[in-house]
Amino acid sequence: MQAIPTTYRGIRYRSRLEARWATFFDELHIRYAYEPKAFTHEGENYVPDFYLPATKTWVEVKPSFNNLSTDTWWTFFNAVEYGGFLDDVCECYGTTRGLLLLDGLPDRNMDDLDSIPVHPLLQHHKGVWINPTQFTFRGLIPRDHCNWTYQCLVDDELSRMLTGDRFPKFMDMPIGSAAEVHEAYRRAKYTRF
Repeated sequence: MQAIPTTYRGIRYRSRLEARWATFFDELHIRYAYEPKAFTHEGENYVPDFYLPATKTWVEVKPSFNNLSTDTWWTFFNAVEYGGFLDDVCECYGTTRGLLLLDGLPDRNMDDLDSIPVHPLLQHHKGVWINPTQFTFRGLIPRDHCNWTYQCLVDDELSRMLTGDRFPKFMDMPIGSAAEVHEAYRRAKYTRF
């Protein structure tokens, strides 16, 4: 499926999905920059889709992470592994710094205010780790105190890690009301451009 370039608030995004995530960030008053910097690693260029300056979080948006090439996954891992080539990712585990992976907006019935979606954040700490994160009405928070958080990526487990369902899709919201977050997801999903 071809990406549909979309203009939102005067910025031309490479895809409608990127514009929807920009809408989501605006709804939660999260400052962001779209494609603010290009990085070169081993002769290849990589441009993360967004940067969230308040949390120093790089963001990659894809319709689905299930069918990406191994080369694309290695680019993501190299971006954070051993300090990686992205700014501010060295020893970032347990923070909001790293490479946040956002796929299509949730399909879940957003009437359930007891839980909100969980998104994987690739982080560096003696290798690449996956830390579940959530958007809350307070912004982005790491979920590093859960038993299923500590999943280190090693070469022989790469395929299993990428294809296995290691992340719960939704998780109970531990702080405050999730109503604003649910509304932000809903508005982003149904915005007309």
